Amino acid sequence: MSKDCLKIDKELISLVEYKIGLPAEDVIEGYLKSLIYYDDEESRVIKDFVKTSQKLDKLKLKLVEQIKENNLNYDDKLLEKPLDALERIHESLGYVGRNQISSIAKVNHVKASLLEAICIEKGMEILSHGAGVK
Repeated sequence: MSKDCLKIDKELISLVEYKIGLPAEDVIEGYLKSLIYYDDEESRVIKDFVKTSQKLDKLKLKLVEQIKENNLNYDDKLLEKPLDALERIHESLGYVGRNQISSIAKVNHVKASLLEAICIEKGMEILSHGAGVK
């Protein structure tokens, strides 16, 4: 992708980012692409899905930060064993279930919300319910 420049008022960029919640560069690029590529309703739905997905990713990261801030007193050593177990589950199934996180947290005496936040941060897919924990 080339890095050509456009001159746009800084206040306008700030307003766009504030109102839409995305970097102005993404909004402008998306708009230009929509003018060229998005002709039908299906394409517009895909575009909306991508925007929503980007917003969801930002919210997940914000949630992870907040949970980690609230649990600063946890010793990393307490988290090693449960995280290893969750990583093995994710490796074998391709996802981790919230019920698995909860069970592993209970057995290891740690907060499930903290384990889930770390799983999100590591990019693991989390489903409402996964296979049973063995």
